Parts: sequence; C-alpha cells; structure tokens
Amino acid sequence: GRVIGPAICTSAAAMSMFPLAEDLPHACAVLFIWSAGGTLLGSAPTAHATNLVASDARAQALALMRTAGDIGLLTGATAVGATAAIFGGETAMQATSGFLL
Repeated sequence: GRVIGPAICTSAAAMSMFPLAEDLPHACAVLFIWSAGGTLLGSAPTAHATNLVASDARAQALALMRTAGDIGLLTGATAVGATAAIFGGETAMQATSGFLL
C-alpha cells in the first residue's frame, strides 16, 4: 500500500509533462520518469490484494482484479483515443494525467 500512491503520482506527473517536452533529451527524461512510475506500480496492487484477501479466496480475488484491469485497459484506451481524435493529443495526455490524480 505504501508504493501505490507515489507510483501513481510519478506516472501522472510524467504524463502531464510529456506534451511540454520540446526536444528529444527532454522527452527521454520524461519517458524515463514515466517508466519508473510504471515499474513501481507493476506488482504493487497484486501484492496488496494478496495481503488483504484470505488464502481460500485469493485466486478468485486476483482473477477479478485482472478482469477489472483488462476492462479498464480496453475502455481507457478507447476513451483516450477518442479524446485525441476529437481534441488533440496534448489534451488527451493532460486529461489522462488528471484522471490518475
């Protein structure tokens, strides 16, 4: 539980800074920060759920968490793509970072 908040904040900050990167070195630095946040966030929710759920219900809880993540991936990508098509890529990135916070 102590890693999830900072990881989300790191990813959201990088997403909001990415449209402001004016050249390749700045873009690489922002992408590095973004990947660090993603790495921190990778296994933290699974470990947290494993600690919270009783051992006999653990498989079902992890399957439900995975299903919710897949649904979120599909709907989130569709929403961001539609936002980018209608309002532009910068607006889509800013909206995504705002949603994470």
